[in-house]
Amino acid sequence: MGLALRSRLSAIALCCLALALVVGDAASAAPFSFWRKNGVPSGRNYFVDFRARGGSLTGHTYIVYGRLASDGRLLNIQHADVYPVDPNAGSVVGTFAPVRGEVRILPGDSKRRSYMNYRRYLTDAEYRRLLAAIHHEREVDRQWSLLLFNCNDFAINIGRALGLRMPTSLQFPATFVAAMRVLNKPQR
Repeated sequence: MGLALRSRLSAIALCCLALALVVGDAASAAPFSFWRKNGVPSGRNYFVDFRARGGSLTGHTYIVYGRLASDGRLLNIQHADVYPVDPNAGSVVGTFAPVRGEVRILPGDSKRRSYMNYRRYLTDAEYRRLLAAIHHEREVDRQWSLLLFNCNDFAINIGRALGLRMPTSLQFPATFVAAMRVLNKPQR
């Protein structure tokens, strides 16, 4: 079996596993989560959540980040995601061609329920890299497109800045976030 065929089969298997995680969770009442229950790992006082929620046709991927108390309580919460500057153009034109986009949050976006979460606990140095990556993404003259640069691509840029292995962006957000968990080893 050739390397290209094995790579494709591995990608298909990964997507099937991620989809199984999403479908298996749909029957439960609680949001799907890989969060730790026993507090924060030593030396990791910060976090970043890669989250997926419902909405529009495909759903949406975004990040939540901040500082943690030693018992795991969130002390400082911030959000970041990428959207078209003009939401009407994004829903019509942005599906087929790039439109101007920016990193921001929409009013009320932080109150919407996420259906898939993947949390990474961060050291001080990793948190500084996270902040620098978000700052860089805000400064870029961003073009948004459903197919060329979407919310999953934004999450990929942030994840890569933290050294995470990232799945392909062309999948539904819940599957994308589940695939992140599969690709990255759990933290101890």
